[in-house]
Amino acid sequence: MGLLGVIAMGVGNTIGSGLFFIPQNLAAASTPLASLIAFVVSAFGCIIVAFSFANLSQKMPLSGGTIVYVKKAEGSFAAFLVGWYNWFAGPSSIAGLVVGMVAYLGVFFPVLLVNNVAALIVCLILYWFIVLINIRGVKSASAFNIITTVVKVIPIILFVLIAATKFDFANLTTVNPAMVQDGASQFATIPAGLAVTMWCFMGFDTIAQSAGVVKDPEKNIKRGTILSILFVTIVYVLVIFIAYGVMDQEMLAGTSAPFSEILQYCTGSNVWSYVMSIFIMFSIYGCASGTLLAAAQFSYGMGEQKIFPPIFAKLHPKYNTPITALIIEGIFGSLLIIANYTKGLAGAYLFIILVSTMSTIICFIATVLSDIMLLRDMGGKVTPWRYIKKCALPLLAFVYLLYAIYGTGYESVMWGFLFLLLGLPVYAYMRYKYPQSIVKSGEAAADEDVH
Repeated sequence: MGLLGVIAMGVGNTIGSGLFFIPQNLAAASTPLASLIAFVVSAFGCIIVAFSFANLSQKMPLSGGTIVYVKKAEGSFAAFLVGWYNWFAGPSSIAGLVVGMVAYLGVFFPVLLVNNVAALIVCLILYWFIVLINIRGVKSASAFNIITTVVKVIPIILFVLIAATKFDFANLTTVNPAMVQDGASQFATIPAGLAVTMWCFMGFDTIAQSAGVVKDPEKNIKRGTILSILFVTIVYVLVIFIAYGVMDQEMLAGTSAPFSEILQYCTGSNVWSYVMSIFIMFSIYGCASGTLLAAAQFSYGMGEQKIFPPIFAKLHPKYNTPITALIIEGIFGSLLIIANYTKGLAGAYLFIILVSTMSTIICFIATVLSDIMLLRDMGGKVTPWRYIKKCALPLLAFVYLLYAIYGTGYESVMWGFLFLLLGLPVYAYMRYKYPQSIVKSGEAAADEDVH
């Protein structure tokens, strides 16, 4: 891939369900001014994190991304934990996307918005349909992803053109009373807004993970990542600015399918709301299918290398797809949906995306630390000042990522910690079952990859 291909991949993998729910998510969690600040901070934070990905990919232009970097810098145990979290982010992301799709399906079938059991059943059916698409082969899943990626552009254009006709600057000064009570400062909602906006940028790291198929990776990965983040930021800010100008914050926070409900509010008709919902459902479903495709291939690779149990590398006898990995992802994502179905669609969606975001941030932190360990040649005596000076950018990225984890909330962090503990027996089993694949230092394994 050249630069344009890299940018297209970054934009396509980043714009998912977050765009179609961000107006409601931010109105429910933050205020207009705090949301804008959160977007700027998230965009800047992702760019400086992207520099670490770019620096590492220049040294090791291999597909695999974080796993390759961490194994080289921090050893196999750290690589396993990062892989474990990376795997955890896959089915949780897909679960969030499916729940988001069902929320827009609720425009046609309102019962899904009030009956949690009905919503749960539909979510599970749609999730397993994605699994079946991917089991039947990469070609069918890829073709479906291409179609839905093209479709993704249509609702954005329709939303901007129609909603802009009802824009009122007065709505930009409103706040959601539930978020600013008893004289509390609206700036206190920035961490919550940061966690929501961070979800919107998830996907830019796939560029570095595909370094092995990028032309001139030393130049194109850094340029492509930064340009795709900037483009996505412009799209998001434009959408949220228009949404904030159409509805006041309290009304916007109460929507379940914000794009559709905003258009219905603007036109007074359900027609555009239905049209918008159809396009968005296809877009979200395609994003979910593509995410599952990538997650299953990742799981297959980890199983093949015996970092995960070899059962993850089992292929379907007819379609030659990683069937066991896909089924395990389906089971785990289904359990996550079931565990949160009592929250309703909006509550389940927000919780799941925060858990997925927290897991991905852990992988980003490991990448930033690997950047410091591998690419910062101190030379001579190492002092705190020289350390900070040499590692200023990745250290700044590290601080940003810690703040982003704080914004996801204690419940998300607790679930992430529990999942970390769940992985320890798996690592212990793999260490004793396949000691040759678990080395004390990642240096030897990484050197083999490079050669």
